[in-house]
Order: sequence, then C-alpha cells, then structure tokens
Amino acid sequence: MTPKSGYSKKKNKNEYRIFLKSSYWKRVRKKVLQRDNYTCTRCGYKNNLQVHHLSYEHHNYEHMHLDDLVTLCRKCHELLHKIESYAKKVNK
Repeated sequence: MTPKSGYSKKKNKNEYRIFLKSSYWKRVRKKVLQRDNYTCTRCGYKNNLQVHHLSYEHHNYEHMHLDDLVTLCRKCHELLHKIESYAKKVNK
C-alpha cells in the first residue's frame, strides 16, 4: 500500500479493513500495545484492546510515528469516535 494524500477511512472502508488484517499493521499494533503495557490509556482497562489512530496523516508510515497511535479498550474507542463524530457535526 502506498500513502494517499488526504486519506479517508470512511471513503476507503474495504481498503482499511484489508489494511487492519495486514502483517504490517499487526506488527505496528503489537508495538503500540507493548508500549502502553496492554492497558487502555484512557481508563486503564486491560481487555478488548484496540489501537486508535489519532490522525491518518501518517497512514502506511505508522511504524515511524507510533506517537500518533494510542491503546484504547473497545468501550473508550467507541466513545471517542462518537465524540469525534459529534464534534464534526457541531463544527460544520
């Protein structure tokens, strides 16, 4: 995969799903989970962990920008996306 200017996860859902299954993403994800001690950085929970992109500016170069990724539990990750979605609607 090559980086795309203005990458949009929403516009490229199928491509993003493939990316999440790639060996590249699995290696990057593991590094982030290890860095964060397999703990949600928001609430401290240790189960159902996911790695969240703070932005997609470095998509496909995440390994060079691990600070752009955070470990969240599923509940916090869903909540964060709801907040981000709401903020986008309010700020239109």
